[in-house]
Amino acid sequence: RKYTDNKLESLKKICCCIREIFGFDFDCFDFHMEQDSHQNRLITDWLKSVQESVRGAGLNSYEGNQDDLKYFLKNVKITKLLEISPIVKDNCHLDLPQNLEYLSIKNANFVKLGQILKMNCKNNILENTNLTNHDAFVFLKKWISMKWNLNLEYFQIG
Repeated sequence: RKYTDNKLESLKKICCCIREIFGFDFDCFDFHMEQDSHQNRLITDWLKSVQESVRGAGLNSYEGNQDDLKYFLKNVKITKLLEISPIVKDNCHLDLPQNLEYLSIKNANFVKLGQILKMNCKNNILENTNLTNHDAFVFLKKWISMKWNLNLEYFQIG
């Protein structure tokens, strides 16, 4: 079934009604990016225009959406929780938010040691990484010597 011809306009109307009725901002935002880059950016711009930040975001994308993923992370402030489940190329660089309570990246093959050392998140889950044993040693050495992320409660690399 097709309920609307313009998904974005329908989303805006529904969200405005919800905000008016209940009087609160969006706490978490789950965004399944489509292959239409223009549509993804319109949604990002709209979210940024209606509120300053979101507490949590779940981002899912296709392999060709790295630029849209970067655009979202650059333009929407995420304060507590971020889950990324994209197919990201190894050579892609994403500026990940820092000081989160929880960060989970399902395909973290693009995450480098330098990015991990900047994160300062309490709970980190990085699956399918390309990190080496040496990277893990450097990470552990810095953490044990208290030169990195004193807030760390949980760290999982897979």
